[in-house]
Amino acid sequence: MRFLFVALAITVTVLNPVPANAATPLDAVVVLDGFVSSGAQMRLLNASPDLGPVDLYVAQNRQAENVAFDQISDAADIGSGNFLVRVYPAGETDSLLIEQGVIFEPGTERTLVLTGMADDLELLEVVSSGGGSSPSDAYVRFVHTSPDAGAMDFAITGGDVLHSDIEFRQSSDFFQMPAGTYDFVIRDSGETETVVDLSGVWLRATRYYTIYLTGLEADEGQGDQDFYSFVPAAARDKGAAGSTFVTDVDILNTDVAAVTYQLMWLPRNADNSDPLMSESFTLEAAHAVRHADVLQSVFGFGDDTPVVGALGVICDSEHLSIFSRTFNQTEDGTYGQGMAGIASADLIQAGTVKRVMFMTENANFRSNLGILNGTASPITVKWKRYAADGTLWASSFVDLPPWGNTQKNRIFGDARPIEAGYIEVWSETHGGAFAVYGSVLDNPTSDPTTVMAQ
Repeated sequence: MRFLFVALAITVTVLNPVPANAATPLDAVVVLDGFVSSGAQMRLLNASPDLGPVDLYVAQNRQAENVAFDQISDAADIGSGNFLVRVYPAGETDSLLIEQGVIFEPGTERTLVLTGMADDLELLEVVSSGGGSSPSDAYVRFVHTSPDAGAMDFAITGGDVLHSDIEFRQSSDFFQMPAGTYDFVIRDSGETETVVDLSGVWLRATRYYTIYLTGLEADEGQGDQDFYSFVPAAARDKGAAGSTFVTDVDILNTDVAAVTYQLMWLPRNADNSDPLMSESFTLEAAHAVRHADVLQSVFGFGDDTPVVGALGVICDSEHLSIFSRTFNQTEDGTYGQGMAGIASADLIQAGTVKRVMFMTENANFRSNLGILNGTASPITVKWKRYAADGTLWASSFVDLPPWGNTQKNRIFGDARPIEAGYIEVWSETHGGAFAVYGSVLDNPTSDPTTVMAQ
């Protein structure tokens, strides 16, 4: 495989840049580089912190649409040859941001990276053209696209520095390493303090990965920011023998000041691009509150409207702890399952593999798998089901819309009887992040046990 990293762009004076309203602290984008056997492909990564979403045209054809900061477009097929590439604010064609002639060579995939601030844009080409020769190794490189950050080192957490002293708009060479799951860090060159933490990055054998540093050092800890957390399952529905399932949610403010938050209702198997929002709540420092029967008390769903899905919590502070219990109210008492809230920073990131254990399907127990998309963009989540002896039973996937969630009931139903089964789950969607849980239920009583991914 070979790669090129060039910066030969024509920058156009920007009269009306589309500003990004939110702070853009330093971040990292992990990209699995593509392999093209014939023809040519391209993707666009928007790494310009003060631009809004953009469109990219190759010749007269729009090949990437509405790509926001820190997002990368899907690969588009491009005929080989020399083409003029133009970038505009999304939905516009009269405010050219930048244009560049690009030679698309057969058998290559180009990631075009929009870098710099609005008054100093450059379009970089990062090129991939094949798979690795080692059957057991992966390859990783580091690209620096933060306009105000100095030289950076890319290292294994607690281990070797893989790439050192990489400046803005520079790329490292590829580093060959055994395939596996790694914890990486990005640090100021020669320093030991972590600037960006990348935990649980899955590197597959023979594949090439590019890790981009994005954002602004000046935005670290600055700007108004919404912090998202999720309750992966919530319900208000009828059960057996006249019982009713409801969800209670506790919220604890661990900050030193009052916080404000809202709840989002995310119905199952729905596109939640425009979710139902609660009123705003204020919670004093060190105070907690319980939203009993949250779907009725907060969102107003009555007995005639059965609802199942998930909840989102949007807060102006990251110092919020959440716990929920979904339970069945019967004449003899209640039984149910608890779930801790999951902060967006703790969601499973694209390229990270997690496992759900304790899967059981027999006369006594059944097992379900729940999945929540923790982003405002569509993602695909994949999984493999294994028997206790490690035998692969089957593979599958689900496409989830923005904030979408689903539950796959009796996930091992075609493998019964089985116990100690497990499921590997991951997403390869760029920028994807999701939560997953298992639920093992007693067949006679439907008493559930929560199994979070590990």
